[in-house]
Amino acid sequence: MGLKLWGSLLDKADVQVVISGHQHSYRFSEPGEGRHWAQLVGGGPSGEGDSRGSPTVIHGYADANKLVITVHNVANDTVRGTFEFQPRKV
Repeated sequence: MGLKLWGSLLDKADVQVVISGHQHSYRFSEPGEGRHWAQLVGGGPSGEGDSRGSPTVIHGYADANKLVITVHNVANDTVRGTFEFQPRKV
């Protein structure tokens, strides 16, 4: 449903990554058929090992050359993933 409603607007804006959360399971999806941006979903607020995964904190750092996003698992103090995005040429 979200892709149908927002997809064309995100494409038009040349979005590279969508970050979402709430009570989802952590996942990172590369761009694919019909979706030209990556999707990062934070997990939580459930504890480690339940059906929705583990709680995460998503931290981003940006400068003129890149955006680096790190996903931390707060249940066991580990890094779930680190993702880097470069500015696109206009």
